[in-house]
Amino acid sequence: MSKELASLTLGDAGAALLLERAPTGSEGIKFAGFTTVADYSRLCLAYPKGHKPAARMFTDARGIHRAAMANTPLLLHEVLDTVGISLHDIDHVITHQTSARAIRKGMAKMSAYFGESPRHDAVITVDRYGNTASTTHTVALIEELESRHIRPGETVALIALASGLEIGIVLLTLDEELVERLGTVIEQVSLTDGGWRTHHSALRLAVNAAKHCLHEAGRNAHDVDLLINAGIYRDRNLAEPALAAMIQEDIGANPEDPHEQAHGTFSFDVSNGSCGVLTALQIVDGFLKSRAIDLALVVASDADPGHGMSEDFPFSPAGAALLCDWSDDARGVERIHWINIPDDGESFSATVGLLDGRNVLRFAESEKADELFAAAAAQAAEACLHASALTLDDIDAIVAAPAHSGFRAALSAHMGFSETQIIVAEDQRTHTASLAAAFDRASAQIRPGGRVLLVAAGTGITAGAALYRMPDGTASRQR
Repeated sequence: MSKELASLTLGDAGAALLLERAPTGSEGIKFAGFTTVADYSRLCLAYPKGHKPAARMFTDARGIHRAAMANTPLLLHEVLDTVGISLHDIDHVITHQTSARAIRKGMAKMSAYFGESPRHDAVITVDRYGNTASTTHTVALIEELESRHIRPGETVALIALASGLEIGIVLLTLDEELVERLGTVIEQVSLTDGGWRTHHSALRLAVNAAKHCLHEAGRNAHDVDLLINAGIYRDRNLAEPALAAMIQEDIGANPEDPHEQAHGTFSFDVSNGSCGVLTALQIVDGFLKSRAIDLALVVASDADPGHGMSEDFPFSPAGAALLCDWSDDARGVERIHWINIPDDGESFSATVGLLDGRNVLRFAESEKADELFAAAAAQAAEACLHASALTLDDIDAIVAAPAHSGFRAALSAHMGFSETQIIVAEDQRTHTASLAAAFDRASAQIRPGGRVLLVAAGTGITAGAALYRMPDGTASRQR
């Protein structure tokens, strides 16, 4: 085996942790033990060699693995004795991510040494991100938190192994504030459909939905920190500026010039078809997690761009708005999983081009589009459930987009889940507002605290899925 093979496993990542002193008796780092077994310091070397740029890494992978497995149990035994717990009292183990096979083999030897095992299998992320070196434990820890695998008060063991041979073990417990704060809640949903004044105006549809949503939630437009528009088809096939900026101005969400001690609003568009609302929720979740914002508004709307500006426009004029804020408990959106199956737009495409001397929006759709979208959606849903160690039996309903009957039937067949438990928008021709409309229907049907699976698929082919825990008394209004 080549000594440079290990260098092929390296992945890129950046990580940052903010540490603060915890009060005595509270959750946090319980113990940290480190040692260097210098007899093995030459088993992994990295240095420039020859005329090629950057360093090359040379590793005796089997030798360093044997050395780590011979010495890590001894150090862990000492740490456990000091703290007064057993290996089985450890809930989660996050090791240095060298290879999945090495981690499983190492944990088997650890269990044989102690005569017992941790309560859960060791966390493995190397199969997705590679060996991200110094960031490996942080990457894995954040993923476990976002997937809700770690509960408040559980004990996590971070086992660090590095060339040298450096061995480190950190035992920590995470409090409820850190574990449970990772949740974005949809506080309010409002829907609008096309009347005689709005059937050719995606802007008016979005503005009406946004104003109604804020009113029903008892919020002021000035409270909105972030506004994301996920709509696609708009007035006069407008390309610039972002429609979100116009929506922001028309609802009065801090449109004025910045000034001292003022509250501003950041607005922009995302374009991801039926997946747009789910994409926006992922962005909102990131902003809320970072505490950069307190309140976000997601809007989506589509309308025929105007007389003679489209050819056989396939979607109903519809708009939706979702008001999102923070949850300090286990409610809300969990990690979103994506699947991409590039098809060069064969399943569905929309283009603007000259026709009889004027720019016209035209569409092309494959007869197999619903089947292709459903297959991708099922993959995303299965990945989401697998990551959360759940099955369909743990789900109250699937909230899905698009709303086509063909997509719904195909998704049911692919997942083996009753079609009656797959909730979609009432109007099959709703486009980017479809997932919001489906969620609006689900919020009236699903019990408080119930768990739903948000699933969206569209052209690309792109599909996404996320678990959502219903808050107590979800507010939802339709007009």
